[in-house]
Amino acid sequence: MARTARVALVGRATVGKSTLFNRLASGAHALVSAEVGTTRDRREGICHWRGVSWVIVDTGGLDDLSVDTIRQKIAAQVHAAIQEADLVLLVVDARAGMTELDRRIARELQRLPDKRILLVANKTDTMRDAQATSEFFKLGLGKPWAVAATSGVGTGDLLDEILQHIHATESVEEAGIRVGIIGRPNVGKSSLVNALVGEERVIVHDEPYTTRDAHDIPITFHGTKLILVDTAGVRRKSRISRQSIESESVRQSLSTIEKSDVVIFVTETHKPIPAQDRQLAELIRESNAGMIIVGNKWDLVPEKDSKDEKRFTDYYRGQFNFMEWAPLIFMSAKDQTKLTRLKEKVVTVYGEKFRRITENALSKFLKDVIKRHKPTRGKGTGNPYIYRIAQVDVNPPQFSVQVKEHTSLRVTYLHFIERQLRAKFGFEGSPIKIWIDKIPRA
Repeated sequence: MARTARVALVGRATVGKSTLFNRLASGAHALVSAEVGTTRDRREGICHWRGVSWVIVDTGGLDDLSVDTIRQKIAAQVHAAIQEADLVLLVVDARAGMTELDRRIARELQRLPDKRILLVANKTDTMRDAQATSEFFKLGLGKPWAVAATSGVGTGDLLDEILQHIHATESVEEAGIRVGIIGRPNVGKSSLVNALVGEERVIVHDEPYTTRDAHDIPITFHGTKLILVDTAGVRRKSRISRQSIESESVRQSLSTIEKSDVVIFVTETHKPIPAQDRQLAELIRESNAGMIIVGNKWDLVPEKDSKDEKRFTDYYRGQFNFMEWAPLIFMSAKDQTKLTRLKEKVVTVYGEKFRRITENALSKFLKDVIKRHKPTRGKGTGNPYIYRIAQVDVNPPQFSVQVKEHTSLRVTYLHFIERQLRAKFGFEGSPIKIWIDKIPRA
């Protein structure tokens, strides 16, 4: 299969790279803000144009703050994107005019052997802005392609020009298991992503809220494509300003839960589980996503012995007693332990979401359930009689429990049915939805 072409957006901060990325990439939504340093990690999307596709990569803004550790890591991410790219788009701000930093970035790009570069003058929303792009010829990168990313003006011509410089493929396979990495700040989500990918794909730093954008990172495990989605840490609402970038980041993180096939819920093993972790677990349970609980930072648990894992397992199961069906893995992203096991569990949980049970098997199952525990009626209803249990859907598995009209079942009995379904058929890591279907009297 031919390699998919890669196009990287680079430039100094606040020139509109993320706005242009959102305009060009199909279905992508990078955080956009006037605050310097909003984008930190590489973010990838798929660009479709005239029947062909390629990968487009958003990067953080380059600046002069080389002494800042995070800025250095952002620069390293930008340079990695440039090295991997078939074509680099240097984005400048036509409204602000050419700066010394623009000149320095252009010179650095020109020193790269055999690297194709296009100059893009963004924010040309008015005729005056478009006319001002002529000064950028001094950068020595040829014609500046004038665009207005906010409105889309000029992007069609830019896309046509990109096609002249890359070997685009007719289609890009986007299907895969979407794996959301969710948890509070500084529990090791980004470290876990880097460990799973096998390289420093996202920035890791002791400063809370280092990750801001939720972004997709594809990997392959035994022929199965996994799309890892690293997210910003979710703090208590009372600690987040409504108008801050963090507020939008948290909204992206929570949205990731709904869009994920499987969620890896990351916690810290060496600290007591806070109430916020239980609240996050509840949100995941209420979604349609499969779930794996990771007790990270196992390396920080002091003086471990053979009994510790069972002691921690009992503690976690007690804290997350409403998620007893979720696989639990104690590991260290820092030491890269149990990574293969975690990937295997992701594939297993995804498969369980599509498990179907035959009508004959469910009929036998119902008889065994009733024999073990007769149905209990709901408040204010008649004695229930269950006609049948039918599986009505998958992803996640959904079951209809058919009872007589004017009767109902206690919620506790539905929970009993769910536990028996899991004991009999599996469904590890997958939520199960059970509905009551009332049948009218003949």
